[in-house]
Amino acid sequence: MPNENLEHLLFSCCNVSPIWSYAKKILDCTWQGLYITKIEAISGSYRNGSSNKNLILNMIFGIIRFHIWKIRNRIKFDNEEISTSQSITILKFELLRHLELLSSNKNRDKDLRPILNGLIDRLRQTPIERLNQNRKRKLSSITR
Repeated sequence: MPNENLEHLLFSCCNVSPIWSYAKKILDCTWQGLYITKIEAISGSYRNGSSNKNLILNMIFGIIRFHIWKIRNRIKFDNEEISTSQSITILKFELLRHLELLSSNKNRDKDLRPILNGLIDRLRQTPIERLNQNRKRKLSSITR
């Protein structure tokens, strides 16, 4: 069994790479060539460019980190069987819920709304099935 440290749980585990690949597809359309270190993704300390970009990216990374943790716990402690596709579908709706809530806030900076709406549109248009058409394997090896 691999060492369950932060590096393994969030990045090096083969079961989380599709999650990060999906996030990259969404973010690359808005910020092409985006480079974020693992430390920035883990700590939520990305600071490069506008404060709106930092706010959105750090929020997205927080949602992804929490999503990975929740899925891992559902598998390990609730003995659920969750496919990669199911996990990404759950993540997609978690991201949509947060971004839509942020976008609906009328007190938000008007410069932020087009970025949020672009991400929302991209999430809605990006199919999950294409990522794992032939790989519906279970994520149970995250914890075993």
